[in-house]
Amino acid sequence: MGNYQEAWFRHNEAVWVLKTYRSKRTRTTYLDSVGEKRGQAARAALRAEMLLIYNFKEEKKNATGKH
Repeated sequence: MGNYQEAWFRHNEAVWVLKTYRSKRTRTTYLDSVGEKRGQAARAALRAEMLLIYNFKEEKKNATGKH
């Protein structure tokens, strides 16, 4: 699997987690399970992707004046 494909899977998983698990507690629980199954590096990479997506959406929302 190439880097692009890994990034694509990670991005899609991050989007899915953000839509499926709405509270910080449930998202953290999911991330912890990723850490146990795939290792802490995979957990950190997924969390970083989730933060990028979340921050992008927040900036976009604030720029358009939607709250």
